[in-house]
Amino acid sequence: MTMEEILLQTQKATIDVHGTPVDFDDLQIRGGDFVLIKGRNGYGKSSFLKMLVGKDVSVKATKGKVQFPFLFGEKAMSSFSDRELAHLRNSIAYVPQEDDFLPTSSIFSAIYQNLKLTIEYNQKMSYAEKKEKKKECRKAVEDYLAHFREIGLFDERKGNGFFTNPHLRSIYSCSGGQRKMCQIVTAILQARILGSRLILMDEPLNNLDKNNKKILNNEIRDLMSQPNPPALLMVTHCHIFFGVNKEIVLEDVFSMGRKATFREIDGKEAFFPCLCDGNEKDGKYELDPVKGE
Repeated sequence: MTMEEILLQTQKATIDVHGTPVDFDDLQIRGGDFVLIKGRNGYGKSSFLKMLVGKDVSVKATKGKVQFPFLFGEKAMSSFSDRELAHLRNSIAYVPQEDDFLPTSSIFSAIYQNLKLTIEYNQKMSYAEKKEKKKECRKAVEDYLAHFREIGLFDERKGNGFFTNPHLRSIYSCSGGQRKMCQIVTAILQARILGSRLILMDEPLNNLDKNNKKILNNEIRDLMSQPNPPALLMVTHCHIFFGVNKEIVLEDVFSMGRKATFREIDGKEAFFPCLCDGNEKDGKYELDPVKGE
């Protein structure tokens, strides 16, 4: 296994999470890995993701190394320059608990503008390449919105009219669950179209109803089944996903500190039975019928 094939790794790392040291097992995350991050509330799961994407500089490794070999080889994150941190943020698809869409954005622009910014900050693309990639992203957003309408992602039986005109309707006129799915669409397209190799999702099931949770699992299965798939790290308290193969568990080990245990698990079945109805196939849930069927 070469360094280039490893996306994220830690070596003898102790990470300070707002004053509490967390000793990490040595991690190696590769393309295709689906990793759950588990632990009680307040144990640093979200802070760990924020650190990885450079969103919380107060959370850092006080011992050992956190490395992103696919971007910076063996260089430790603690030695990154501001330019390298900016490149890191631009290379990772991140779904935080709370969205940061501009209140004046339409549904379409909320998704597209985030992808557009990722392209703008790409230091390896020429102007012509950026122009073509923006066109590709615009079409991909249109196609994804149409696809989600067909499978009933936003349930029009409730009369919310979500898709009457995604270019005009404000993102903040949508429900919390609808905005959450827009965040997830952005991350998936960042991986599919822009080639992001690492996806971080923080409590993506928040505000989602039963059918939308099924859709999220199925979309992730499609993404992770493509050639050269990304790695996905997810914080969640509700494991409904097929294909998970590793987990990081944060737990107390002594009065003033914690440990993060890294282990492989059997991802053939989902471990939370609330969505399973016996019609699952190839790791996907059967969706509820959409309006008119």
